[in-house]
Amino acid sequence: MLDLTLLTRLKKQIITATDFKEPWEYFFTHFAEVPGFIALGNTVNDEYLTQVISQVASTVLKQPVTVSASMLKKIPEYDFIHGAVFVQNIMANIIYFSDVDTGIFAMLKPRSNAEFMLVRFSCATATGNATVLH
Repeated sequence: MLDLTLLTRLKKQIITATDFKEPWEYFFTHFAEVPGFIALGNTVNDEYLTQVISQVASTVLKQPVTVSASMLKKIPEYDFIHGAVFVQNIMANIIYFSDVDTGIFAMLKPRSNAEFMLVRFSCATATGNATVLH
């Protein structure tokens, strides 16, 4: 049974985790694998988040990247965005809480069939409205 109030626990896990696999698996167990969850929320084209994803992916891959085909959904009452994007033609997934500007980016490692990269990111707006990743 789907319980959206568990998103509050997921948010705390993302913020405090040292092993990012834990909140990632929690998301899949309590949300992504629950019938009806994917249909919830609104499709969103969030330019800010797309820029953040591009910066995160560029940092992780140590090269400039192209982010395309964003398929993101937003559940506004929890400030939660999740979904998939393509980075250099490789599918990546994102879970993100806009109110704390923190999320997890997941992507298969290039030239790997099964090894995932899980990266927590948080953002802050610096003087001059530049986004700074932590």
